[in-house]
Amino acid sequence: MVVDFRGRASTPMAKRLVHALEPYEPMFIEEPVLPEYNDTLGPIALAALMQVCASISNLLI
Repeated sequence: MVVDFRGRASTPMAKRLVHALEPYEPMFIEEPVLPEYNDTLGPIALAALMQVCASISNLLI
């Protein structure tokens, strides 16, 4: 399973959702926050047991 948040979660909510999804063992989550908040991807990834990915659209900014 892969979960794409489409950047619609705040950083605190993304951390909560990551923990809530752990029992389902997703391969990774994509774009938990909007590209403007990419600086928060590190803390979200540290809170996760699965990989956290940025969207490819973030590379175009």
